[in-house]
Amino acid sequence: MSTTSTNALEQLLLNFFQEMAAAKEESNFEKDKEAFLFHMTDWQSNLSDLGELFSRPKDFDRDRAKQILQDLFYHALPHINAAAEIYDDAPHIYKMHNREKPQPD
Repeated sequence: MSTTSTNALEQLLLNFFQEMAAAKEESNFEKDKEAFLFHMTDWQSNLSDLGELFSRPKDFDRDRAKQILQDLFYHALPHINAAAEIYDDAPHIYKMHNREKPQPD
């Protein structure tokens, strides 16, 4: 992504965050702003890879497709969840499906 595109994306996300922060009763604006921007942008390459996989699945072998999905699950989704928590109370998928989150042994 070009610097101009990155700056435009960050400004758009910042505007979105500012609207949310204004509506919250409590907000550590500067700390939350930086964390929100980080969590919303650190996984851009994962999104790009996923888009390519979905657009051209026949161009990917099993191992590369697996790596893209693992990157999504273990890198991108935690960032998205963190950004959602900073933004507001994020829904918890296990509660949405009336299931308990598995606990490690």
